[in-house]
Amino acid sequence: MQRIRLHPRLAIDCRPGWYFDSMNTCEKLELERRFSTRFPPRRLWRNGAARTAAIGISTVVAWLGGEGWLALAGRMQPKSMPHRAGQIHVIPSGMFSPPFSVTENVRRELAEEAGLALPPQGLRLAGIAVNLENLRPEICTLLALDRPPRATPREEFEPELCPVPLPCGNAAPPPALAEAVFAVPAAAALLLAARLLCCAGIRSAQ
Repeated sequence: MQRIRLHPRLAIDCRPGWYFDSMNTCEKLELERRFSTRFPPRRLWRNGAARTAAIGISTVVAWLGGEGWLALAGRMQPKSMPHRAGQIHVIPSGMFSPPFSVTENVRRELAEEAGLALPPQGLRLAGIAVNLENLRPEICTLLALDRPPRATPREEFEPELCPVPLPCGNAAPPPALAEAVFAVPAAAALLLAARLLCCAGIRSAQ
């Protein structure tokens, strides 16, 4: 990310970047807990010119349950950032990479992480969030289905899925999730998806 533009429409100006440059200029901020007790300067929230702010994509796959919308999620396994192990993340999620298309990235991650196909015209943009722990942007998208998906999580997640109620109805978090820790991009994606579902009155997938 070079910058996030709000006008004339929501957009991200980008440039090519490298994984270790992102680790050294963004993830390092999170590991050092640089902004754990204070907010970073507002000028950095939408400006990544002096860093390699790798762009993530988090997709909320949602379906109508008995008491409201549920979202596909799982607990993360330890990877390059072991401190995130056990945190709940939406499925799928990944990095914006070639081909530089949000739809094609989501299609690939959906197949790789959940064994699911992306329905035609089913993906919606929910918004863009910035993780204030590491100053990386997240493109948040929504896929609303009319039935629970038959998803099979890959090795990035623990074998047992944990569907998350979206805060746009009367559904209450189950006891197992009452004190759960969510990954920051997942929390943002869930809130933006819930807002879109409520405001747009979406009832099912395309």
